Amino acid sequence: MVPQKAGINKTLTDFVAEARAFAYDTYLPALFKGNRIDEVKKMEITRSLTYFTGLNSTYVQHADLKILINRFRSELLRDSNLVLGQLDGRYTSAEIDRTADSPTLGDPASYKIEAAYTALLYDYFGNELGVTMKRPYLTGNDDIYPKWNWKTTPEGQGWEPSYVNTAPQLATTLRRNPNMRILVASGYYDLITPFFDAEYTFSRHGFTKDQIEFKYYQAGHMMYNRREDFESLSKDLLKFYTQK
Repeated sequence: MVPQKAGINKTLTDFVAEARAFAYDTYLPALFKGNRIDEVKKMEITRSLTYFTGLNSTYVQHADLKILINRFRSELLRDSNLVLGQLDGRYTSAEIDRTADSPTLGDPASYKIEAAYTALLYDYFGNELGVTMKRPYLTGNDDIYPKWNWKTTPEGQGWEPSYVNTAPQLATTLRRNPNMRILVASGYYDLITPFFDAEYTFSRHGFTKDQIEFKYYQAGHMMYNRREDFESLSKDLLKFYTQK
């Protein structure tokens, strides 16, 4: 069934549940078929993606049903000359290059708040802890990120370059320690570590359901930037840490 109007008379939780069902039951099988999907079904998927993403159907068709995050961030509000934040899709910023297929100025969810974090930490280090800072505190460092060692093997051992996946090791740890529990906190507007990606990861790799607990917040990567979710996260963490 193809939804008619996005978000009409629905809570965010209900809308997310609808999107989750579409991803598992309809979208994934369509992507698996690739160009073997018939045109009628492809148009049905296009209408659904238009409903769920807000992108126009022509763009979805040109993208061959595959919407990349950075392109989504640039395309959704292109007519308003705005791009979305990646750490938090609730943040927007004006774009210089209206033809760019990805944001050219970085992540507005980062550069719109990082100065506040830097000032707060300088104040805390200096006035509360009495620490003398001899070098600048950086909330992000583009010079360092490329130098990070992503290998999951010790130095000198072979490694096939790929995305790092530590889920199997974590699942093994949980199997060895059945009393261990994991709390997965996700922001619905997080476009860099999406909540569905976390669900997808913990639904395989040998994890058991009873050791994993999911909590969701109406914010982004740093859900505590929204006051209501700061309070909710605090309560959820306290309950998680003190449960027997």
